[in-house]
Amino acid sequence: TTASPPPPPPFLTPAAAALALGRGGWPPLLHPRHATSFNACTRLANCCRVLGDHAQAAQLFAHTASCMEAAYPPNFPETADYLEAHAQALGDLLENAAAAAPSRGGRAGPGARSALTAGWAGARSSALERCAAIRAVCFGPDAPGAVEARKEAARALRGER
Repeated sequence: TTASPPPPPPFLTPAAAALALGRGGWPPLLHPRHATSFNACTRLANCCRVLGDHAQAAQLFAHTASCMEAAYPPNFPETADYLEAHAQALGDLLENAAAAAPSRGGRAGPGARSALTAGWAGARSSALERCAAIRAVCFGPDAPGAVEARKEAARALRGER
């Protein structure tokens, strides 16, 4: 026997509940780019970053940035903020990997670099370049946010933090 779905919340109209049930059952699934999903991903990414799970934070910030790019017009200013957060999480991930990896002398240090960390560095650089481009379009090429993002992107290309 199959269990019947739980009743819809009382604030939902009967028509809305029927529509939700017709889409595959109750509770309805939210689209990954739905505002509720998007806001939850943003909050979760911030929590992951505070707790030190920088890989998950980077993945979630990348998701939020792609949601912004899909839902808003090109060069929307807030998209740059999520790209910058994505780059910061990748930078934190790179710092942790460099501190934990053995260097050429056999001790942990910044000398170690793998293909994985090189990929993170490339993703960080491209996120910062896109952030700088958006800010240059929105606020002008000499705006402080655009200039700083360009400097950060150049540092990321050189492998610096």
